Amino acid sequence: MEEVKKALGERNRSDESALPPSPSETLDANACRGPSCTAGATIRSLPASQPKVSEAVGKVTPSLLLVMTGAREKWDVLAAAITDWRQQGIQIDAIFSPSAKYIISYEEAKSCGIRVLEQDSELYEIIYDLSRYTAVLAPSISRTHAAKLALGITDNVTLNFLLASLAQNVTTLASNEGLSPSACVVCGNNVPGIQDVLDNYRAHLGTMGLKLVSTEDAILEIN
Repeated sequence: MEEVKKALGERNRSDESALPPSPSETLDANACRGPSCTAGATIRSLPASQPKVSEAVGKVTPSLLLVMTGAREKWDVLAAAITDWRQQGIQIDAIFSPSAKYIISYEEAKSCGIRVLEQDSELYEIIYDLSRYTAVLAPSISRTHAAKLALGITDNVTLNFLLASLAQNVTTLASNEGLSPSACVVCGNNVPGIQDVLDNYRAHLGTMGLKLVSTEDAILEIN
């Protein structure tokens, strides 16, 4: 619970949101969910691969979850793809890290037809069944998120979602422009030695199942 309190505490400070009514709830995907929980009744086993969004059209209502981590590189390219996906009837949801909404506002996301998930109660429900999404994408993942995810640190809601998506074998992608030396000049990605460290994180994230590619390749993967 300490990790969960820190994760949602960060949301509470920025969004003035509250924990769900039940103190037995947790973002730990392998933990018991309360009195009705029994040993072993956690996340059901899921197939290693899922159909692409385009392949799912006509079979089920396809949907995509965007995990916004606070970087804007190639947002115009992704926004154009989102418009196309919405015209195909694809549902697109998004969750934001505490800082991401200052880079891409809720209003801007909603103007693209994205449904922003803001209620903690809804987030708690979704994190236990991420298989409802055809894919999960972190656009232009930030260096901080990439580093923490590679180390298994989940001290905010977006990191919890990314790790849960990998744990549930949902197709999980991140576009890598936010990790380049030229990304966000004030972020320091060009400081000597940082890219060497990031190379190790990139390799480990691949081992974990995260597809770390360009925005264009992420769009092709989803299509």
